Amino acid sequence: MKTLKHQMIQLLEEILLENKVHQPQVSGVTLFQIKNSFNRCPFAYNSEIIILARGSKNVYLGSEIISYDSSNYLVLPIPLPAECSGETIEGKAILGMSITIEPLDISEMLLAMELFPQEPKHVPRGIYSSPLNEPLLESCVRLLKAIQNTQDERILAPLIKKEILYRILQDEKGHVLQSLAENNRKFYIISKVLQRIHKSYNQNFDMQSLAKDNGMSSSKFHSLFKSVTNMSPLQYIKNIRLHKAREFMIQEGLNATLASHKVGYESTSQFNREYKRLFGSTPGKDTLSQREDR
Repeated sequence: MKTLKHQMIQLLEEILLENKVHQPQVSGVTLFQIKNSFNRCPFAYNSEIIILARGSKNVYLGSEIISYDSSNYLVLPIPLPAECSGETIEGKAILGMSITIEPLDISEMLLAMELFPQEPKHVPRGIYSSPLNEPLLESCVRLLKAIQNTQDERILAPLIKKEILYRILQDEKGHVLQSLAENNRKFYIISKVLQRIHKSYNQNFDMQSLAKDNGMSSSKFHSLFKSVTNMSPLQYIKNIRLHKAREFMIQEGLNATLASHKVGYESTSQFNREYKRLFGSTPGKDTLSQREDR
C-alpha cells in the first residue's frame, strides 16, 4: 500500500502533467511543479501556506534561513518579499500546493473552535515552517482526490481546504497564524498595513501618517514593522513595487517605462537602477530571459 506522501506525489503528477501550475476551481488553491533546481533569487510570497510533496526550498530573510520540504510545510501569515532557492530530488520536479490565507477565514475558524487566545507578550515573525504531520498530510491527499472529480471539487474541496486550515491552526506554532484574528494587536496592525500597501502599492505612503493612524510614534511603528517583516517600511514598499513591475513586464509585455510608472515610480532611471540591484539584471534582459523560460 502506498504511503500518504507517495499518494500525494502521484496525485500531483496526474493533475499537473506537464503544466507548471494548475488552478483548481476551489478558491485560493494552487498546485505547482518546478522542474529544475534553482539558486537563490528574489521572490515575493503572498500570504499563504505552502506544502511540498517532493523537493525542498529555502527562504532567505536577512540572515535568517527558513527551510521546508516534504516533511515541513511553510506558513506566511503576511505577504513577504524575500529570496528563495529550490532543490529537486534525483532530477525529479519539486511538487507542491499553496493555499491563500484569508484573515476572515482565520477568524471564522477560531470562532468555530471556540479558541480565544490571550494577547501574547511578543510579536511573531511573519513566516515559519512546521512539521507536516499525518492528519494534515491525509487532508492534503483527500483535497487532491477531490480536485480530480468535478462534483467533488465543487462540493468537497472547499470543506477540505477549511480542514487543512484547521489542522494548521491546531499546530504548536498555530498561534502565529491566529495573530491575524487580532489576538496579537501589534501583529494585526502590521498585517493590515501590509494589506493596504498591496492594494495601493502605486500610491505614495507617508510613514508618519501610517504610524499616527495606528496610534504609534514613527520610531515605534518602524521598529514594529521591521520586527515582523525584517525590513523597513520603505524597503518593503520598494520591493513590492519592483516585483509588481516585473510581473507586468513578463505577463503583460509592458516595457520598463510603462511598468515603472504603473507601480508608482516617477523616474525610470531610478527604477532601472533599483531593479538591477534587486534582480541582478536590467529589466529588459531579465524579463526576456523569464519569458523564454515560461
